[in-house]
Amino acid sequence: MNKIKNKSMYKISEIFAFNQESTPFIPTNLEKVMVFIDAEYVIQSMRILRHKPQNVHIGINDIFWEKIIERLVGARINQGVIYYSSELDRHENPETYLKQKNYLQKIKNVLPDITFRLGKMQKVKIKSDATWDKTNQSTQQFIYTWVQKGIDVKMSIDLILRAIKNEYETAILIAGDSDFEEVIREVKALDKKVELVTFDRYDCGVVSSFTRTADLHTKISYESGRKELWREAYRLPK
Repeated sequence: MNKIKNKSMYKISEIFAFNQESTPFIPTNLEKVMVFIDAEYVIQSMRILRHKPQNVHIGINDIFWEKIIERLVGARINQGVIYYSSELDRHENPETYLKQKNYLQKIKNVLPDITFRLGKMQKVKIKSDATWDKTNQSTQQFIYTWVQKGIDVKMSIDLILRAIKNEYETAILIAGDSDFEEVIREVKALDKKVELVTFDRYDCGVVSSFTRTADLHTKISYESGRKELWREAYRLPK
């Protein structure tokens, strides 16, 4: 455990009044931190936060990324923020592609030092009852969807390589995929700390062994983040 160099130092729990698990450690002003964001996880979480009223909408333009980073980093030295997402296909939907470019520029305006690491979107077929032709007993058509590829790999490589290069002392990982559990173990084996940040969603919980692997787990709930970390739009009931 780090020694407190200044009596005015505070725990992360005092910086970020969220539900937390694991044994907290006490950071210092001189601690170097780096933030790794799974953007799709954050954006999806805004839609399905537990206890969020049905008439409340939180879109991607409602997220205050700069406030999230400020609250997580606190008084420590911010070595960088890396935002992981997938680049949309400019030929498939030029309008949506342009919207994404403008959105990333908007984030860059409030977080000038942010780094974007973009994977690829892959078009895949989905077979369901709706696409099954019961008359001919064969699939005549498919529904297509887009899935992102390569994001977990990019995040894992960056977490480990930047730890080896001693670019940070503590990694702040905003992600909900338990596949990162082994990566966290490897980072800690390099004598680095990991703070895991997840969202309290109604669709699924986060694997407990995953959260326990981190030095600190912060769970952002609807009540703890509303108004400060995002704005809300209210829809009229149908």
